Amino acid sequence: TLVFEGTGRSASIELRRALGCLQDGDTLVVTKLDELDMNVKQMALLMLDLSARGIYFNSRAERIDTRSFVDPVELCRALLNAE
Repeated sequence: TLVFEGTGRSASIELRRALGCLQDGDTLVVTKLDELDMNVKQMALLMLDLSARGIYFNSRAERIDTRSFVDPVELCRALLNAE
């Protein structure tokens, strides 16, 4: 499990660094989706990339955890609210 902590300009650098360290079976944890500083399309592409790599995603504030079932409607709602 890797906890992502980045804000402002450092967020994209820290996220790229974190993504490079993650391996199959790991979990990327964020406190809130808006910390990723991404639009909805970018967040959706990130989720797809992580899934394809066997990496789980957890956003604590929005209670998204891809280790368990994620309702697609709730995921879309959370992504839209974070933008």
